[in-house]
Amino acid sequence: MLSETFLTREEVADLTGYQQRRKQADWLRREGWPFAIGGDGHPRVLREELQRRLGVVDAPQQPAPRLRFG
Repeated sequence: MLSETFLTREEVADLTGYQQRRKQADWLRREGWPFAIGGDGHPRVLREELQRRLGVVDAPQQPAPRLRFG
């Protein structure tokens, strides 16, 4: 579901410490967070990015090398 893809407005406010969307966008830019501005002017942050930064989502693992004997 699309709404689960992005942080809610309240979550963006909690993350940035700001209620105003312009200040939220400024903070996100300063801190290097990727985001997009929605048609309503509010910053959109992917939930996956928050989880990645908090270590909740593991980076893709490289397969272990396969040893051959013989």
